[in-house]
Amino acid sequence: MLRSLVGSEMCIRDRCSSVDNSGTAIGYGGNPLTYSSSVSSAIAGQEPTTAFGKALKAEYIAYAQREADEWYDYFDADFFAKKAGKVAPDEKILPEDPANWRFDAEEIAQKRSVRDELIALLDDGKREKKKKKKKKSTLR
Repeated sequence: MLRSLVGSEMCIRDRCSSVDNSGTAIGYGGNPLTYSSSVSSAIAGQEPTTAFGKALKAEYIAYAQREADEWYDYFDADFFAKKAGKVAPDEKILPEDPANWRFDAEEIAQKRSVRDELIALLDDGKREKKKKKKKKSTLR
């Protein structure tokens, strides 16, 4: 479920669109000049209290670092680092709204349907039901 949340955002952000994007720019908060401080702030920030929140924060940080280190996409890296910093005990982070991106009406409807389904699952208590990983014991 958690990977679905972060993964859905990766797909929404990285998928090519059939819409003519020439001459447009969508400001989404990513800034390559603030990436390092955004990651540092996210790591040092308040730790979520739920297992789901902790895992979500860790996934956003890992994805931000991957965007920067492997793909050199500091705009997206900063965006996800800032999202990691917003994961706190009292704040629910939602998947991105496809309407904020450059998709045609059909693509927005399709992606919004899946997004709404994911949000419904999360709102149905799935955030709270995330299982903690059990430590494996080793026999010698």
